[in-house]
Amino acid sequence: MAIRDFFNSLAKKVRNEVYGVNVRDALAQSVEKSGEMAEKAVNADNRSYDAQVRSVVAEQRSIESSLASTVTQKQLDEAVKAGTPIEEVQQAHVNGINGKVYDLLYQRMDYEYAEKETQYQNTNQEILGIGNRAIGVPEKTNISMKTASVMIGFKVASSESQAYDNLEWFGKVFDRLLLQGLGATFITIHNVKSSTASTFEHLSRDKIQAVIDVAKSKDLPIQMLKPHIGTNFEDGLNRADYLPSDMNAFFTNWTNELLFMAEIADANDIEWLCISCEHYRMTTENEYYAQWKQLVDTIRTQYPKLKLTLAATHGLDGELQNSIVKLRNNPTIQTVFDLVDAIGANVYNSYYWEYYENGNISVRDVERGLYKTLQNYSSIQVLTDTYDIWRKPILITEFGCMSKTGGLIRQIATGEENYDVQGLLFKAILDNVIPLPFIDGFAIWNVYLPFKYFDFEGETIYPGERVLIEYHRKGII
Repeated sequence: MAIRDFFNSLAKKVRNEVYGVNVRDALAQSVEKSGEMAEKAVNADNRSYDAQVRSVVAEQRSIESSLASTVTQKQLDEAVKAGTPIEEVQQAHVNGINGKVYDLLYQRMDYEYAEKETQYQNTNQEILGIGNRAIGVPEKTNISMKTASVMIGFKVASSESQAYDNLEWFGKVFDRLLLQGLGATFITIHNVKSSTASTFEHLSRDKIQAVIDVAKSKDLPIQMLKPHIGTNFEDGLNRADYLPSDMNAFFTNWTNELLFMAEIADANDIEWLCISCEHYRMTTENEYYAQWKQLVDTIRTQYPKLKLTLAATHGLDGELQNSIVKLRNNPTIQTVFDLVDAIGANVYNSYYWEYYENGNISVRDVERGLYKTLQNYSSIQVLTDTYDIWRKPILITEFGCMSKTGGLIRQIATGEENYDVQGLLFKAILDNVIPLPFIDGFAIWNVYLPFKYFDFEGETIYPGERVLIEYHRKGII
C-alpha cells in the first residue's frame, strides 16, 4: 500500500472511531508506521532519505492535527442519533488507561491531543535522528569554520558608523561575535570604475591590519579573508554581470590583489583566502581555466599553507547549478572549482511566500523551503550534487536574510523591521545544512544593515543571536 493511502486509511479510522481505546490505537498505528518507514529508509537511497522522512512526519502531523477538530462532542452526539448506545457515548468521557473522567468530551480530547503532540515531537526527533545517521549527519557538527562576515570598507551606510577607521565600532561588534561563539570572515572591497574595468584600488595594508589587531586583542578568531570586487568603494556591484573587457589584464591585476591579501593572511595565521566571489561569467566557463590555474599556482607557490576557496552563487541557475549541468553534459570541462581546497556556496533562497506576522511562520516552514524543488533545483540537492561531483569540502560562504518581515520571501526584502525571521532561518540552516557531513564551515551575511542580525549596543539578545548562543553552548556548533 502507498504511504499516502496507508495514512489516509488511518485518518479515516481516527475520524470514525468513537471509543477512546480505538482512537488511541489508530494514533499508535500512525506512530508505529512512522518508525517502520524510518527503519526501512535507513537501508534505502541515502540522498532521498531525509525528504522521505519529512514527508512521513508531515503526514503524521496532519493526522494528529485532525484529531482535535474531527472527533468532537458534536460528532458523538450524531453517533447517538444514529443509534449508538448512550452508555458508550458516556464512556468516551473516560480515559480508558488511567480512569480520569472529563466533564466535557472536548476537554478530554484537548488534553489527550496535547499528550499526543508531545509524543509526536519526541517521535519526530527520533525519526529525524535516524535519518541523519542514515546519511552520515552527526548530532553535533564538526565544522572548522564558524564566522560572521565583517566588511572593512571605504564607505558605509549613513545610518551606521562602521567605517574602516572606526576601531571602537569594530571592537563592540567583535565582543558580540565572541558572545555568539563565532569568529570573523573579513570582507575587503577592491574597487573598479565599471563592470568592464580591470584596474583595482584597495585599502592600505596598515588600515586593514589595524582592524585585524583589534580582533586579535580580543582573541577573536579571523578565519577567512574574502575580497569583493565593487564600484564606488561599496559592495553594490552585481558581480554576475562583471566581465572585464581585457581578460589578460584582469587576471594579472587580480592575481596581484590576491597576493596582497594572501600576504596579510599568512602574516596573521588566517587559514582561508577566497579567490572569487560570485564571478559567474568567469568561473563557469572552461575557456578561463588556464588563467585561474596560473593564478592559483602563483598563490600556492608563495603561500603553500594558505587554503583557497571561492564563493559561488547557489540559487536557481547560479554558478553551482550551472557548472553542474555543464559538467554532466561534458565531463571533460575544467573550471576553477577543480583548483580550490573547498567550494564555497552563497546560500540565499525564497523560503516562504508570506510576510512574517505574529508567529505565522515556523522553523518547519523554513526548512521545507530548503528542500522544495523548483525546476529540478533545491538548496540541499545542489549542495549534495556539488560534493558528489567535486568531492571537496563545502563552505557556506554566505547565508542570511534581511531583518524585515519579508526577509524569508526574497534576498532583497521589503516590509517592516523584524529580527524573528533571522532566528527562524538560522535554526533551519544550522539544523539542516551545517550538519551535512561535507560542510566544513559557514559565514553569516552579515553584521551590517540591512542584513544585520544584532545591535552591538545594549544588552538585548536578538533572535538570531539567541540561536547561535544556544547552539554554541550545547556544543552543536
